[in-house]
Formats: sequence, C-alpha cells, structure tokens
Amino acid sequence: MARQVQLRRGTATENNNFTGAAGELTYDTDNLDIRIHNGSTGGGYRIPSVQSISSTGQNSYIKLSNGVMVQWAYNVTYSSISGNVMTRNFSQSFINTNYTVVAVVSLQTSDTGCYHLRLISDGKATSSFKYYMYLGTGITTNNPSINYIAIGRWKN
Repeated sequence: MARQVQLRRGTATENNNFTGAAGELTYDTDNLDIRIHNGSTGGGYRIPSVQSISSTGQNSYIKLSNGVMVQWAYNVTYSSISGNVMTRNFSQSFINTNYTVVAVVSLQTSDTGCYHLRLISDGKATSSFKYYMYLGTGITTNNPSINYIAIGRWKN
C-alpha cells in the first residue's frame, strides 16, 4: 500500500511566525508555496510555486506565484507593422511596462548577410513591444523571424 506524506501547513501569517527545524518543509496555503526552514529563520525561505504554464510551441509563458512571469517565442514574425516599426504581441499581458525583452533575429539558412534588430524603448505596452529591423546585404528573406524572451510581473 502507498504511503501518504503530509507537511505542516498554514496561512502565510502562520508560516511567517513559524521557525521550523533545519531541513523541515511547510506549506503556505495562502500563496501555494513550499517553505524550507533552517532552524533559525522565522518563516523559512519561500520556494515559489508555478501558477500557470503554457507550452504551446512557438509562444509560451510561465507564471510564478511571486508575481514573476517569463514569456518566450521562437521563429515568430511581427504581429503588425507600420512603416519600419514592427510590433510583436505577447501571449499574456504584463501588469505594467517594467519588463525586460531580449530579441534576436532568427537567420534563414539561405541568408548570407545580417539583420540589425533594435528594440524601441518607448514602444513598450503591457501586451506588446516594438522594434526596427534593418536588412543587410545578402538577405533573401523579406519577413525574417525573431526569437525573444521577456521577464516582468503578472501581479504585484
């Protein structure tokens, strides 16, 4: 017969006021987090739980219970274009524009030149970011793909 293991559990306040033995684990029922204790630190150390995750292929994200969200995509093109300014929509909106994006061009095997991609700092919205892309010599793709990762908050 299988054995069941149950951890001490309580609200965030109860966990914050508890000092567990070294190596003891407790469960925070408010934040859905595990806490690991060292025998001397009140409340222990939070191990954030994953609130939700999406692995939908090219566009994916992970939300942590501490409010951090990481989004990424690969081989995607712009969502809209206006002149030379391209906009890429996120699959999930951030709570504000205090997020960081790193984007690179996904080169095609037929391309012998280079692209220049520049993010537009004042082009950030909670649901998208904007960028310029310049084509160098030897480029055969008119609508090159990008890969990006964005890290910000989904809740306070």
